[in-house]
Amino acid sequence: MFGSYRFILALLVVVTHIGHIEVIAGLAVWAFFMLSGFLITGALNTRYGFSAAGLQGFWASRVLRLYPTYWVVALVAFLATAFFQHEVDPAFVNQAFGPMTEVREWFSAVFIFGHTTVGLGRVEHALSPPIWAVDVELSLYLLSCLIVSRSRKIARNTMLVSMLVFPVLWVIAKMLIGSGDIDTGGQLIYSFIPAALLPYSIGAYLFFVAGDQAEKPPSAMKMVVASILVAILALVISRYSVTAAYILSLPLFGYLTVSLSRVRTGQGFKRIDDILGHMSYPIYLAHYLCAYIVVLVASRLGFQSLLIDSKDGFKFEYTLLGFCIITLLVISFSLVLALYLEQPMEKVRHEVVKRLSGLK
Repeated sequence: MFGSYRFILALLVVVTHIGHIEVIAGLAVWAFFMLSGFLITGALNTRYGFSAAGLQGFWASRVLRLYPTYWVVALVAFLATAFFQHEVDPAFVNQAFGPMTEVREWFSAVFIFGHTTVGLGRVEHALSPPIWAVDVELSLYLLSCLIVSRSRKIARNTMLVSMLVFPVLWVIAKMLIGSGDIDTGGQLIYSFIPAALLPYSIGAYLFFVAGDQAEKPPSAMKMVVASILVAILALVISRYSVTAAYILSLPLFGYLTVSLSRVRTGQGFKRIDDILGHMSYPIYLAHYLCAYIVVLVASRLGFQSLLIDSKDGFKFEYTLLGFCIITLLVISFSLVLALYLEQPMEKVRHEVVKRLSGLK
């Protein structure tokens, strides 16, 4: 069921970035961080191990999982923005969306690393603005290999230290926001590596806890209730305190992660779940690109006003029809990438990993 879960989380990011419903994307990204902590810790402890050969296989797997799809999306985005920016300014889709102009931007556009500095700051131009979160995840993977995922005790201690550090980061963030540095203040308790390590280390620790407990069939009703509570946090509690919404969501995401790890399905649904899982990464990467393509086509055909409600400051506000068309294109484009790139690359990835690490 993790494939369906990732698919839903990716769509929630689209809801915020294209539908402009705030906070939901941030909670989804933290849920992704927690899920990654759970899955990466599981992979390192049950499949790869921490030997040189095992870690070599692990990193080969990560590179082949993350980079080919990103490079395809980045190439299409580069061509679209480079050739058509005179017709529609990509900055109105996202302020950072567009061709690179500096060396660091070119470097990060190719290697992903460099979109942030340990989770702080963002490059001014990116071919997929949300890729910063993958930059952060790569750093978290490195911490998993070095420290976090090596034992239950280390994962627990990392989680506890992260819990102690977060209030300190919150105080500093409030001071920065009070002085007018809103971006850095927000990133300090959201994407800064020590802050992102909080949901990630919880996921890592939950892997060990779940493995030590007797496996029980998850309660569908409890998972529905947890999901409803997350929605309440995103849509209601966040109006009073965004930080409270994030912190209170962690036990709910933890429950959903462990519960979904115990769901057993038939082969038919498993195939669907696998496809949805493969679609989640392209959805996350390509939704701004798809929005740009829709706006560009609408502008050429003369019905831009049906899709764009207004320009709110420096970005487009989409109508319901515009949101639906963009989302449909995102899903369709992601399905094509899932079937013709992600799934074939999965086979290549397994073969490469077997050769490098000697795994069966």
